[in-house]
Formats: sequence, C-alpha cells, structure tokens
Amino acid sequence: MEMHHRHFDPVAHKQHQLDQLSGKLNLTGDQQTAWQTYSSGALARASARAEKMKARRTKSTQPHVETDMPTKLETAAQRMRDRADRLAQVAQD
Repeated sequence: MEMHHRHFDPVAHKQHQLDQLSGKLNLTGDQQTAWQTYSSGALARASARAEKMKARRTKSTQPHVETDMPTKLETAAQRMRDRADRLAQVAQD
C-alpha cells in the first residue's frame, strides 16, 4: 500500500478557520476594521509558522549535532520568549 504524504499548509488552514469564524460572527460594518486587523495578523503568524516548518523540514535532513545542556536551556528559553511575544501580538491585534 503506497502512502501519499501531504504537507500541512498553516496559511490555508488559518484562512479556512477565519472564513468559518467570520461567517458565524455576522460582523457589522463597524466591526470589520477590527476583524481585518485580527485576521491579517493571524495570517501573518500562519505564514511565519509555514516558514519555520519549511526550515525544520530542511534541517531534518542534516546530521544531528549533540549540544550541551546550557545551549539547550538557552534555546528553550528563547523559544518561550518568542512564544510570549507572539501571544502579546495576538492580544494586541
């Protein structure tokens, strides 16, 4: 049995979610500006996620390099800071 792998597209997925939500919200004209700001930010974040996924796929073909614990901890801390920044942007949008 042959397996066909389809890569997940975060931008298309987010656009689909936004389209569904927009239909359920029945936004008024006054709310459209805020919705556009939010949805544009959400699509930008999805696009950034797609780029990271692409980079991770490319990196996964490289040989694994073992890193020391301080480096691992700094990397984890940076990921947490990045996540906090993204959440702050969502709240602002």
